[in-house]
Amino acid sequence: MFKVTGLCKQFVVGVGVHQVLSNLSFSIDSAKITAIVGPSGAGKSTLLSILCGLESPESGVINYLGRSLGDMKAEELAKLRNKEFGFIFQTPFYLPYKTVLENVLLAGSYAEESMDNLKAYASDLLVTVGLSEHMHKSPALLSGGEQQRMAFARAMLLKPNVIFADEPTASLDEENSTNLLTLLSEQVKLGRSVVLVSHDKEAIQWADTILEVGPKGKSINEL
Repeated sequence: MFKVTGLCKQFVVGVGVHQVLSNLSFSIDSAKITAIVGPSGAGKSTLLSILCGLESPESGVINYLGRSLGDMKAEELAKLRNKEFGFIFQTPFYLPYKTVLENVLLAGSYAEESMDNLKAYASDLLVTVGLSEHMHKSPALLSGGEQQRMAFARAMLLKPNVIFADEPTASLDEENSTNLLTLLSEQVKLGRSVVLVSHDKEAIQWADTILEVGPKGKSINEL
């Protein structure tokens, strides 16, 4: 699904340059949970951002289903992210002045499908994740686990091919972590792919493949 060759990323810090990722080459298979692990500061979240086209590398090639992200224009990348990628972050971002249902529908703001169809599907998703009684409430009234389930529903609204999850269980207790990981695992059974960055040993155990990024992003190896 993803084939990455010679990936390098750096940031300018003051008058110096900080090398985050150095000449990484690896691949990620489809219909699996792939966990990206490694020490703090290894560049795992940066790597995730590059894979989904939110950041650009200094050099290297990132192919997704045979298409080079580097050859895509900004508009093409935006369409790709909106249509084929779903996102779950450590903090379940939301707009407090919108309801749970309206927050889930935010993912469909630029979709080609009719809003009526999306609204019906969003409602079904909220039923699936156990939030049917909360869909017309403010997300601020939900628990942390409920907010993360809302974020999952939002990520799934446009039926993405790949779900990117950056430390999604970091702020959850064991029960809610298991609930979220179960939801992600069920998506893999449907043929979708999950790319997960995590320090959570329990979350990592759910992965089919584990890629370990070495200190300072100088290597990546499959465990």
